[in-house]
Amino acid sequence: VNHKRALRVRRMAVHVPGTEGLPRMQGWLTKLGFSSGKWQKRWFVLQGNTIKYFTKQGGQEKGSIVLQNFAQCERLSPSASIPTEAVGKSVKIKGALGEFAFQVTAPEKLQTVSENRPFILLAENETDVKAWIAAIEDVLGKSSSALPAVPGVLLSVMRAMLGQFSDCTTDVVCKKFIKPSTASARSAYATLLEGKTTAEGRPHVGKATCFVSHAWGSPVSEVVEAMAQYEARHPHTYFWFDLFCHNQHRPSSEHGMEWWESNLKHTLTGAGTLLFVLTPWAPVPLTRVWCLWELGTALAAGVRVSIVVPPVHQPRFVRELVESRELIMRLLSKADIAQAETSVPFDKKAILANVGVDVLNLAVRTELVRWFLQTASNIADNAIAAGDIENGTGGVSPLLRCISDLFSNSTEYALSLRFHDKVLARLNATPRLANHPHISIFLANMGRAAQHAGDFRKGVEALLRAIKVMTAAVGEEHADVAAMYSVLGEINQQKGEQYLAMESLEHALGIYAGISGEHNTAIVQTHRRLGAVYLAASSSHSCQKAVQHYSKAVQIQEGRGENNPETIAAWNDLGRALVASGELDLAQTYLNNALRVAEIVFGKLHPMTCAIMGNLGDLYAKRGQLRQAVNLYDASARKGVAREDSSFLNSMGEKYLAAKDLLRARAYFELAVETSTPGTDPAELQHHRDNLGKVPPQPVSCSICMSDRHSSVSAISARRSGPASPSPTSSPNAAGGTLVPSAASPRHSAAPLEASTDGPEHPSPAAPAGAPPSEPAPAAPSSAAPSDASPPALGADGSGNAE
Repeated sequence: VNHKRALRVRRMAVHVPGTEGLPRMQGWLTKLGFSSGKWQKRWFVLQGNTIKYFTKQGGQEKGSIVLQNFAQCERLSPSASIPTEAVGKSVKIKGALGEFAFQVTAPEKLQTVSENRPFILLAENETDVKAWIAAIEDVLGKSSSALPAVPGVLLSVMRAMLGQFSDCTTDVVCKKFIKPSTASARSAYATLLEGKTTAEGRPHVGKATCFVSHAWGSPVSEVVEAMAQYEARHPHTYFWFDLFCHNQHRPSSEHGMEWWESNLKHTLTGAGTLLFVLTPWAPVPLTRVWCLWELGTALAAGVRVSIVVPPVHQPRFVRELVESRELIMRLLSKADIAQAETSVPFDKKAILANVGVDVLNLAVRTELVRWFLQTASNIADNAIAAGDIENGTGGVSPLLRCISDLFSNSTEYALSLRFHDKVLARLNATPRLANHPHISIFLANMGRAAQHAGDFRKGVEALLRAIKVMTAAVGEEHADVAAMYSVLGEINQQKGEQYLAMESLEHALGIYAGISGEHNTAIVQTHRRLGAVYLAASSSHSCQKAVQHYSKAVQIQEGRGENNPETIAAWNDLGRALVASGELDLAQTYLNNALRVAEIVFGKLHPMTCAIMGNLGDLYAKRGQLRQAVNLYDASARKGVAREDSSFLNSMGEKYLAAKDLLRARAYFELAVETSTPGTDPAELQHHRDNLGKVPPQPVSCSICMSDRHSSVSAISARRSGPASPSPTSSPNAAGGTLVPSAASPRHSAAPLEASTDGPEHPSPAAPAGAPPSEPAPAAPSSAAPSDASPPALGADGSGNAE
């Protein structure tokens, strides 16, 4: 049996308290027919206190067994006599009991206590019969000597057995050791360990507290060492390791995907923790469908996730953290279950048909990158504690500088602030480093983290000191100094200091104009920041200036290809400015192209894609096409098509009005009035009209001279402009929805994904800053996206451990 076709669920016997909405157990059993006396194969489902049986999975229900009224369950030996009450009068039993028989004595359907009768059932192997008895006795509140519903094995027991196979992969161990050892019982290896104890009296098998996810092509010794790493922090863990806890004689084709999905959730929830083994450090598990499916399912179920790099790969991991950090981030962020592999093509097809690919990919990438950042932070903590903060020439160590750069492109702002506070405290306490040019890197990156965390005062102070240190070292005519002025301008704009923002940003452009070298990415970002400042001013002159700056950004960026994230963001920015200026047809051209490519590069659920949809909604609202506008707003908020409910529409308008988003508020209020029916309460209708009266009419659009518009407008107008949704696989440069805007105003930025570094909580998309409260808020228009050289900005580790 192929190891992955047998799926990670590896068990049919799964009971998890608190999951009453899902079956405790389900699978094939053979039942003695009451009327025929024949042995009939049926699909059994134990849910709540009722066992239902069907002709096939998803087929016609044939009957049910109610586990109440002193119901009993017991194992039968092959030589036992079958009770006469198990069949009807004069019915002859055809065939004898098998090796894996058990009896359930209980009422059928709604019969009385006196009419309890025995049901004779046959399982297919030892593991299944014990699992069914355990689950049924659990319902009945009785103790059971069978295996736990989600069994786990002690690491010391597995390590002793696997020592002779240290150089073998997991699949080889399965073929050479596990399957031959269980050939007669045709059960999981854990069944053979039942009743055995260690020298300290600890059972070999107990309730699993950790589910191990790994690639079967990895050396089993590395998986074992990863478990040892976890056990060092969680002594006496019982591991649900498929090699031991799943019946390797059962083919996956025996059950449909609905069965596997249900049991995977049960097994993960029962264990409570997923140990995701990244080995070898290629990382191979990120290219395997099963591994990604397990990780995505665990995140969706709220199961705690701990990601581990085995000790043998950790030196390489730390080395590549310094030398190839962008490559690592791209590897982690491009995990894509649609592009992953299985040894059996049918399995991949079945899984993809039962999962939301975009949702799973986003959750998995977020968790992986969040883990990477948390791990990098812990490595930095160890370096600081060891006093390893300098390089050989008197500067700051490259490790700490690289980790600072990683945080500069992440949305883990709290973690970034803690890291930079700790590093700067140590550097400031070291006289030879306190004013070294390297310290400006940490100051600038801390300023960015403080900016996004909303601490503008701290951000400005850090940037001003960074500029002072860097200017003293290299002079003002330097690209790094220009970049710091650019960020300082953005922070001032967010503070509401528009004049200071313009001054800093124009100064940055002046520096770039006077120095040589390739600085297109930084210049584009600065033009976009200036565009955001001018657009926020809302006057005719400032609107014109915004379009000019955004046009320059587009002109520079389009030469780098349409799949570049900065190109998408520049199109989005220019389209938004053109909406504000009233040039709606040209705005639609840019926004449609931005949406088309964003769905390829980012994915349909990414904040940038949602922001573009919101901007298109603004365009339709300005045209008076309210239904299209509201549908786009709701799509940008991931809520689906807007409801034809005037009360709902009015409440959404009130939320936008409270957030001072007048354009969207007016669209909702107007549609609320428009969709009110003759049966609508007059007082409610008047309330909708009163709200509409609170919103001023749309201002007259400013007139803009577009003579300096760049020459590529006609070329882009000729492209396909519809908001189509090409598959991510249609572009060789598809990034799969992993990047997050890195330089945006509060009003127009996609909010960071919240992430917990410990415990069962896991990240979920947060509402954009300034969005209406108490509602899954529509993603506001984005004014920025990361440069193509920036690593994806998503997250850290669910375990919070440097593994």
